[in-house]
Amino acid sequence: MTHRLPSLLPRLILSVALLLPAITRAQALLYNGGGILMVKPGATLTVSGDYQHAPGAVLYTEGTMQVTGSVTGSAGSDIDINIGTLEVGGDFTHEGYLYSTRTGRLVMNGRTNQNLTLPSGARDTLGGLVVDKPVPGADTLRITGAVRIKGNFDLRSGMVRTAPNRAILLETKTATVTGERSGRYVQGTLLSLRYSASGNQPIDMQNGVTINPSGQNLGLFFVARTAGMRQRSVSYIDNPANPADRSIDQVWFIIVGNGATTPVPLTLSWLSDNDNGIPAADFARATAWNSLQYPARWLPVAPYQDATSRAITVLTTDLNRRWTVATAAAPLPVELVSFDATRNGTAARLTWATASEQNSAYFEVEVSPNGRDFRPLPASIGRIAAQGITTTPHTYATSDPALLTYSTDPVYYRLRQVDTDGTATFSEVKALHIGSTLPGKLAATLWPNPSGMATGAQLHVTLPTAAPLTVSLFDAVGRLIQSQTITPTAPGAQTVAVPGAEAETALAAGVYTVQVRQGAETVVQRLLR
Repeated sequence: MTHRLPSLLPRLILSVALLLPAITRAQALLYNGGGILMVKPGATLTVSGDYQHAPGAVLYTEGTMQVTGSVTGSAGSDIDINIGTLEVGGDFTHEGYLYSTRTGRLVMNGRTNQNLTLPSGARDTLGGLVVDKPVPGADTLRITGAVRIKGNFDLRSGMVRTAPNRAILLETKTATVTGERSGRYVQGTLLSLRYSASGNQPIDMQNGVTINPSGQNLGLFFVARTAGMRQRSVSYIDNPANPADRSIDQVWFIIVGNGATTPVPLTLSWLSDNDNGIPAADFARATAWNSLQYPARWLPVAPYQDATSRAITVLTTDLNRRWTVATAAAPLPVELVSFDATRNGTAARLTWATASEQNSAYFEVEVSPNGRDFRPLPASIGRIAAQGITTTPHTYATSDPALLTYSTDPVYYRLRQVDTDGTATFSEVKALHIGSTLPGKLAATLWPNPSGMATGAQLHVTLPTAAPLTVSLFDAVGRLIQSQTITPTAPGAQTVAVPGAEAETALAAGVYTVQVRQGAETVVQRLLR
């Protein structure tokens, strides 16, 4: 945006009121009540105090304006840092229109901690931002609004910290970052955007990501870096089984417009400030990890490599991911990719897959007729050796030939994974519905049992006939709470409601009895809440 002024206007137009120092505790206040304040090339305007301008006011700099205090702009006002410099020693808060060419600069150089608050409109952009904080201990610039930069982001001294859900956006391919190093970087979120990423040369996204499209047109390339926040699941991830095992305190979120059809080199780098307590020597065996979405499991991407330089490169086509880095000494949680139970004739077929394994000794398949009391299958068929340590996906399978002998429907299976140190974790429970080929016998199972106070149990039944079914709920002393009769459409396995399910959250914690009766057959189940 360029303000074109009539040729008859003088070179310096002031429509301001200069308030006396006594009003602002021995500091002057320069107040622009709605006019145009221009600082021409080669000129310097120094304000020993605050500068404020009202709706309709315009500040237009081609030279240098130095404000030792704060700058405040009202909605409906303009600040145009054209080819000049605006230096601010206090806070900078502007609710109006902000524009700057790529060479215009806002310099935040206060001797106390400062706040920078800008509107989030797409047209409000800084050409350049300089952070030059001369006093240790008061060396933080807090970003409390949206900041968009299309020129150079220059960190000369001091830290920059973004507020939650706020960020700095490097808007174009001309935007650069200089001066980031240990003790001087962006704590929080630094975004980088390229509208077209193509060619055969590395593209430095200026926030710890370098990508080489390798001759492909990746289209829009967006990277959000969140670093130094010390927030679990925000700037780092850890292993729930051992919180001391965690990633670096830096996570990248990448979005690619076209994607990659062949692997491209992706380099991730970070500062030692964000090692997150991981010993430097441990980075001799490190790997990149990614996650498809949040919250989702994190998976290793490549074999371990030396990342003691605090940079790691992987070849990948899966760019649309969240990314971080961890070491072999601090492995991240690896969940099963899948665990399934399906029927194969008179047997149950159990299959599972892992994306990687860390110190895994063996898997053990467990079975339950009621979803509560599990026991392992015979070791000859139920215990399967694991891979130990691997970043390569593996699949496993076994069968349970005794499926129909449990005389219940469904039959429940889960997977127990045991580490080399004896630590065990369990998969989710799978309910395998058998169907009407069970022997002609009434069967019923409650699941989940125990049930929570906010979610009720479901009754899974196997019906030998389509005769009416009566389901009754009794309390611990045998008093009938509610009963209902259901007419099934066909024999076989189905799920029916427990009487009073619509009001189950009103049931007190305790033990209840569910009675299922069809013809001369009766099945009784205990329900624990």
